[in-house]
Amino acid sequence: MNKPSVDNFTATSKRAALAVATFGAFMTPFDGSVVTLALPSIGRDLGGGVVSLGWVATAYVLGLTICVIPFGRLADIRGRRLVYVLGVALFTLSSAVCGLSPSLRVLIAIRFVQGVAAAMMAGNSIALLTAIFPAYERGKALGINTAAVYVGLSVGPSLGGFLVEGLGWRSVFYVNVPIGLAVIALALLKIQGETIDARAEKLDPMGIVTYGLALSMILLGLTLSESHVSVFSRTLLVSGFAILALFIFFETRVASPLLDLRLFKNTPFAFSTLTALLNYSSVFGVAFIMSLYLQLVSGFDPEQAGFILLVQPVTMAIFAPFSGWLSDKVEPRIVASVGMAAVSASIYTLSRLGAHAEWWDIAVRLMVLGTGHAFFSSPNTNATMSAVTKKQYGVGAAILSTMRFTGQAISLAIATSVLSATVGGVALSGHSGPQIPVEAFMKGMKIALILLSGICAAGVFTSLVRGRIHSAPDT
Repeated sequence: MNKPSVDNFTATSKRAALAVATFGAFMTPFDGSVVTLALPSIGRDLGGGVVSLGWVATAYVLGLTICVIPFGRLADIRGRRLVYVLGVALFTLSSAVCGLSPSLRVLIAIRFVQGVAAAMMAGNSIALLTAIFPAYERGKALGINTAAVYVGLSVGPSLGGFLVEGLGWRSVFYVNVPIGLAVIALALLKIQGETIDARAEKLDPMGIVTYGLALSMILLGLTLSESHVSVFSRTLLVSGFAILALFIFFETRVASPLLDLRLFKNTPFAFSTLTALLNYSSVFGVAFIMSLYLQLVSGFDPEQAGFILLVQPVTMAIFAPFSGWLSDKVEPRIVASVGMAAVSASIYTLSRLGAHAEWWDIAVRLMVLGTGHAFFSSPNTNATMSAVTKKQYGVGAAILSTMRFTGQAISLAIATSVLSATVGGVALSGHSGPQIPVEAFMKGMKIALILLSGICAAGVFTSLVRGRIHSAPDT
């Protein structure tokens, strides 16, 4: 790739930026997985049933998903380093307050704030690296950043178990504080200032309000539908989509939109983000299905099942930096398409498992899945960010993050819907193992995995037709 003109960042500044961005990439998934593991302990200490404890996780996801695009846009206008550092500071402060929470309601409220802070980091970590590293070094940096996501997913359950068991549930929040303070110092002292190309543009308050309302109502509607609040949840969903239409109407008529819809006329960007949506719509539900299969059908205990499932994220973490480096040398869409094809094939092979498969057979198939996803994720991120101009890095990264979160929700919805339809009203819990209708579960598992494999196969097509990726000019 040709070397585009970028700010002349020193090697020290680049290393510092990589370290700082890697923190955000690691902490966001780590915090989600480690807190989920701590929920039973939180319930014993602060009280609350299954639904109220679920809001400890849901509040975080809501804050993260709703705010990632507005803060991506703010970063393009005010500076990515500034927004990122403020995000780390708020994340660090809210982590400390979560640890001090005297009640479940306070914890849920602060978890929403923590999600908002995570949104300031989530998309911005990619945008920060894209702005600092030139195109010929970008893939490797994004690969390391992607690997940090998978390390966070991998380390969360094991480290979380150690912290909760030895130091109590509050320690899973306190652990963020010293790391966050060190990252803030590193960012302020070692990362150079950046040229802000969109400084003359303004925030779009109507876009922020309508986007936030629409996404909040849609996400709450989907969440509450699982609690049998059917009329209210349907009202929220209908209202949310109506306001989303209003948001799109306004965005086509303002000079500085929150989300420039013309971005989607950029074929490489549009197809890269669509491919990301299809990938995460296929991959995320696999872990849910396999967790149930390993424990309820194959008879593995939770610890054994956890170690088998760990193969996938560990493999991702190992190969993501290499695939990112490779995408600097080889056309990113080719590397990503090969990875996507491997993911589709591996999901299909998982659908062929019998009720009594050997652990190593399952692990090998998950290893292929992890390898394929690693070879997709970093190159696709590289291709996506290379397709936008420098002043669009923040919102481009935010859109990519939004596609990831949306795809995860779709994948999980497909998995749960298919299994519910085939298994019926049997509670899928650790206590239902002997009563689980194995034949019905295996049928549902096969159908769900074939559907997910097909979605991924469609992603191979969208990945290939996006066209050759050239770095966008820095204007």
